[in-house]
Amino acid sequence: MFGTQHYSGDTHCTGFTELLLRAYLATEGFNVLDLAVKDGWLFEVNAQKCRAAKSAELFRRLRAIEALADARDFVMQCYVTILGRQADEGGLQWHVAQLEAGAVDRRTAVNLLLDSEERKSLEPL
Repeated sequence: MFGTQHYSGDTHCTGFTELLLRAYLATEGFNVLDLAVKDGWLFEVNAQKCRAAKSAELFRRLRAIEALADARDFVMQCYVTILGRQADEGGLQWHVAQLEAGAVDRRTAVNLLLDSEERKSLEPL
């Protein structure tokens, strides 16, 4: 996926957090079966391809949503775009509170919904 680094010049300076790696894998149609940190810095991932990547349209819609100034409007549109339904009041309040408190940024809020059990149970994006 990111190169082998088995020959001179094949170096990469990209770093991943667990959340970011999970988001990329989910976006590209992989279901993460196991993810662990090896030697304190390297991710060891066992993932299964479960669907074709159809992320371009989703990301186009999410980019448009990102421009919404109001956190409540942003969360409501994320629910519709990602989960295909209106936000329940509890979920809406929780996500808005997290955003407004600075506990998560918008990208993280999107990834939480993308990685939710509800999203995984739906038809592939």
